[in-house]
Amino acid sequence: MNARTILILLDKEYRLLLRNKIFLIFSLAPLAALIALYYVLPAEISQEEPSVAVYSEPDTSAFFRAWDEGAEAVRYERMPSVQGLMNAVKSGEHSAGIIITEKILKDIENGKTADVTLYTAPGLADEYVRSLSFIIEIVFSEMTYRMQDSTLIIATKEVFVGENILENAVPFKKQMIPLMVSVLLVMEVFSLGISLVEEKESRSIKAILVAPVGMGEFLLAKSLAGISIIFIQILIYLTATGALVEQVPLVLWVVFSGAVLTTGVSALLAAFSIDMMSLVSKGVFAMIIMMVPLLGILFPGMLSPWMRIIPTYMLADSMSHLINRGAIWHEIVAQITVLSIIAAAFLTAGILCIRRKIQCQ
Repeated sequence: MNARTILILLDKEYRLLLRNKIFLIFSLAPLAALIALYYVLPAEISQEEPSVAVYSEPDTSAFFRAWDEGAEAVRYERMPSVQGLMNAVKSGEHSAGIIITEKILKDIENGKTADVTLYTAPGLADEYVRSLSFIIEIVFSEMTYRMQDSTLIIATKEVFVGENILENAVPFKKQMIPLMVSVLLVMEVFSLGISLVEEKESRSIKAILVAPVGMGEFLLAKSLAGISIIFIQILIYLTATGALVEQVPLVLWVVFSGAVLTTGVSALLAAFSIDMMSLVSKGVFAMIIMMVPLLGILFPGMLSPWMRIIPTYMLADSMSHLINRGAIWHEIVAQITVLSIIAAAFLTAGILCIRRKIQCQ
């Protein structure tokens, strides 16, 4: 292969894409919009009004009377079962939950230290958890005073239910970065397909291959153009948002794998599209499929098990672990490796399909 020939073809690809309105609409415009969106999102962490799920094995009407009269600012809901309480806390329906057992009441009656476990929702800030623990102690103390006219000895312990994805309380704008990176990658399903379909429609591919340009050089230049354009745009976004500061090699590996994946999907779409409208219709359908698992990164409860096999989930989840959760090499390398293999398979399939289409013309 001739390096000079490949560079000339790359220059042609960049010029062709920058003149194309569809590329500008689906690539450069979203990049600028998402960077602007990052800076208008709130930088502070907002907490909702506290609420506590309560399951009681014995009759504890005195406890709820004490709550109604002594802690009106904090809402509670009586749960029908332990499992119902756990589900309500894990899903974020309630900030925390407590289970009142016979042993707790017996320890209170006997003047012993009552051990109460506070089950808290994922991502709850430490100060928030301590405030809820203090409120629970106040309610138990008020109940004990009314029942026995004595003080309460109680020890609370906090237990996170589910994955504490925000152990260090990440602002919403930073949570959105992995999602926005994935959206940018998905939007690029047209990048390589645009130039391929245009050249197929104008029949310029044959003219290029008649010149001293081999099929391998042509396809390599196309692939490099698609991957590099996507890769550079994501780097611009990560740099503009200040996210490219930790675990840089791993982040770049994920971004490169995503660029390879999207280029492969774009090549497959172009291979089976007869004109630009056909490419757009197929591309929108592919974008919907690739977008489906992305919301599962922000809202884990919405994610069905089958969505985890879609490569964009692996991409967004890897980015989320690296940028927001401080993941290290051994924790994430297996998922990134699988993503890379899938991405390489898509690119290989796309190139082979394009090659076959060209040869059959």
